[in-house]
Amino acid sequence: MKNEDYYGLQMIERMHNNDEKVKQKAEIACFFKRFDEAEQIYKDIDRKDLALGLRMKLGDWAKVVALIESGAGND
Repeated sequence: MKNEDYYGLQMIERMHNNDEKVKQKAEIACFFKRFDEAEQIYKDIDRKDLALGLRMKLGDWAKVVALIESGAGND
């Protein structure tokens, strides 16, 4: 139970540090494990780099490759 509270408090702290409402919405989607929704939010605001970072953190390498092929990242 305490771990759940800790992760929730960390998320709230990230929300305070992030002034952009759309990015906050994506962070909330990630917190609730709605990763496809978060990825779409990042794409909608033209931040494929954040979508790419999200998929890399998750280890979803098939989607990482697909994002790179669609123009995300410059490495």
